[in-house]
Parts: sequence; C-alpha cells; structure tokens
Amino acid sequence: MIVIYFGNKKIEFCLPDDKVGNNLSDVKLPERIFNEISTFLNNSDDNPLSIDLKGVDKGRKMSHYFKFIPAAGGLVFDEKGHMLFIFRRGKWDLPKGKIDKGESPEIAAVREVKEECGLHKVKLKKKICSTYHIYLHKDRLALKQTYWYRMVAPGKQELIPQTEEDISKAIWLSPDECGQVASNTFPSILEVLDKANISFC
Repeated sequence: MIVIYFGNKKIEFCLPDDKVGNNLSDVKLPERIFNEISTFLNNSDDNPLSIDLKGVDKGRKMSHYFKFIPAAGGLVFDEKGHMLFIFRRGKWDLPKGKIDKGESPEIAAVREVKEECGLHKVKLKKKICSTYHIYLHKDRLALKQTYWYRMVAPGKQELIPQTEEDISKAIWLSPDECGQVASNTFPSILEVLDKANISFC
C-alpha cells in the first residue's frame, strides 16, 4: 500500500505487488475511480479514502490523469545526531526538489540538500522511503513522488538558507527540540520521520 497526500487529506492505494514503487505512473486507473478521487479532493471530508487496485486491469494509465513529477530530498544528520530542517512558507520541511532530466534520485537529493541549505559536503547513506502528494500544477493535477535518503553532513558547515526558494531558515535541531517541527509540518514529512525511526513525533 502507498499513501498519497493532498494537504491533510490522505488516499490509501492498495496496489498490485509489481506496481509498488517506480511504476506508479503505469498503474491502470478506471475513470470511475479517478472521478471518485476528484470528488474526494474537492469535498471537506478529511477521512482517508481507501482504493483497492489489485486485480484492476482496465482503465487508463495514471499518467493520463496526473502530471508525474519526480523529486528527491534528504534527512540530514550532523556528527552530533542533530537533524537538518528548513522553514519554508510557514511550515517546517526537509530539503528537497525536482529531479533534473538525466539525474538519478540519489544525485538530485544531494544536489538539492546542498543548494537549499548551503552545505558543501554531504555523504549519502541509504534510502528511507518514497512519499507521494497531489497538488494543482498549471490547472492540472500533479502527482509528485519524492525519494528520501538518509545523509550525513561531516564537520562544521555554515547553513545558508536558499531564500530564492522561499526558505527563511535552515537549522540543526536535536530530537529534544523537534516538537515544534511535529506540530507544524506536512503529513508526508511525518511519514519520512516515522520510516526513519525518529521517535520524537
């Protein structure tokens, strides 16, 4: 199962085993189910919408209904175990951005972390998870998949928030200081922290 977020709304997709992961855009989605999703996105009900696509072999590919946008980012630790967070547009977030053409998710994740926070050296560790969220992009629904990686920033490096990306703060926080993040961030970020076994949330 994967979870797709739209603001605070949550769509739970139960997918065929061979379609979980990088093949989401190829998943067959009948028009009636897309209409159900559209209705859900436009109503005020915040209860999760559960959709079972196992055994569904008719319908258009999901890429027909959504513009797919790949992105990548990182949960970065310093040598003391503090975590790197950014503050953007009134919310705590993790550094991330779109994957450029020809880039791998790993290379994009490191590049975005460096660009958004001013770091010059970052060591890539293992993948944590992928998260998904829907948003409106040029009058069309976009579905963004973000690949998340654990990273380490060695030594003492000055943090410089990328203000042109509306980042007003880049800061190291210890687990004891992270309650402010948990109370003012996105559900997808909480999912990343949970998958990384960060227990302060």
